[in-house]
Amino acid sequence: MAKTRQDQNSESLQNQGKKVMGRPTKRTPEIVDAIISGLSKGTPLTVICREHGISDTIARNWMKDDEELSCDIARARELGFDAIAAEALRIADTPIIGEEVTESEDGFQVKKSDMLGHRKLQVETRLKLLAKWDPKRYGDKPEIIVNNNNTAASATVINLPPDQEEQLKHLIETTRSKVRIKP
Repeated sequence: MAKTRQDQNSESLQNQGKKVMGRPTKRTPEIVDAIISGLSKGTPLTVICREHGISDTIARNWMKDDEELSCDIARARELGFDAIAAEALRIADTPIIGEEVTESEDGFQVKKSDMLGHRKLQVETRLKLLAKWDPKRYGDKPEIIVNNNNTAASATVINLPPDQEEQLKHLIETTRSKVRIKP
């Protein structure tokens, strides 16, 4: 694990016999490993940080200061997204057959049957989160709509520089003059 600039400066000052000012860092290899391990299992960063007594803002600052840590966390998040997708598949593929009667902590009997609506909600929630977090891999593909005027409208807006926009207009005009559309 690479040391941050702050850690290097602190060590340098300590080696020179000078007193280091400021609050000591909470960053330890154990916490960093726990963050990477938790993210790779699909646990949100805020939950991991809360369990270790730090704020997620601190972890995000560590990522800003340490490029290697930032790359490790990005890889862990990708693995975590895949774990969430696998969990959604497991939930969808595992029906509870029949009724299971259990006793709650209060001493009441609880009948547990195949809660299809609840499982559907769990799967949809996970898929929607994945689509937001990693749209390239889990998002919807852009939809192209063709209307009656034989023109296509895309759900994706592309902003071009003025010179490229002029080139595109010219290309469209020359193509229209060469192609004749039958009514």
